[in-house]
This record gives sequence, structure tokens and C-alpha cells, in this order.
Amino acid sequence: MSPIHLTAQSGKQFGHASATYIQTCISLQILKQGYCKKIIVPTTELCIEEAVQNLPRDYQSRAKTMLSDEFSKNYQNQIDKLKPSIEIGFKETLRKLSGDTEKACSHFLTSTQELKSQIYQDIIKISRNIK
Repeated sequence: MSPIHLTAQSGKQFGHASATYIQTCISLQILKQGYCKKIIVPTTELCIEEAVQNLPRDYQSRAKTMLSDEFSKNYQNQIDKLKPSIEIGFKETLRKLSGDTEKACSHFLTSTQELKSQIYQDIIKISRNIK
């Protein structure tokens, strides 16, 4: 694929992938608050930094500002949107693991980090094609 200038399409792809990436970070924060106090999770700010770091330098600052503004305005809405599915998923995992909270936390953490890593790879691919 040849490099493209930032277009509405590539901007939309980057925005969607970045938002999904940041939502995985928020999901981990919800998990820590509700069930897994001992896990170490990234801050939303760190996830935003990670999401934009592979963009061309000309776009990084603007993308970071846009993502920071969006997630600071809508942080509670994101929690409200994600929390029910996190709770259902964690309780189901806990049930499957015979109530072992430590194992359930480890399982949920690992699967969320794997998803986060996959999304990050998508962000890298999109970013490489923006010039």
C-alpha cells in the first residue's frame, strides 16, 4: 500500500482504531476499580500517547489534543458504556474459574491486553500509510 495523505477516510480509520485502543485501557481501569485491585493498568493519557506515537510528527500533536479532549469530555460516558459488559464478562469468567478471583483477574487482564496489542498493530498499519 502506498503512503497517503491524511484524508477523511484515513483520519476516520485512525480515529476509530485509537478510540477502540483507548477503550481497552478504560476497560482495564474499570476492572481494577471493581474487581482486581492489584493489577497495574495504564492511564488514559498513556494510552493516548501510545495511540499517536506512530503518526507522522506533523499529526501527532493535533491527534493527541483531539483524543485527549474527546476522552476527557466523555470519560464518564465511556465508563458507563463499558462497565456493564466488563461486569458481565468478569462474572462469567469468575464462574468458569470456580470463583477464583486471582485467576479471573489474570485471565481478563491477559485477554484485554491481547486485544489492546492487536488494536495497536492496526494503529501502526494505519499510521504507516499516512504521510
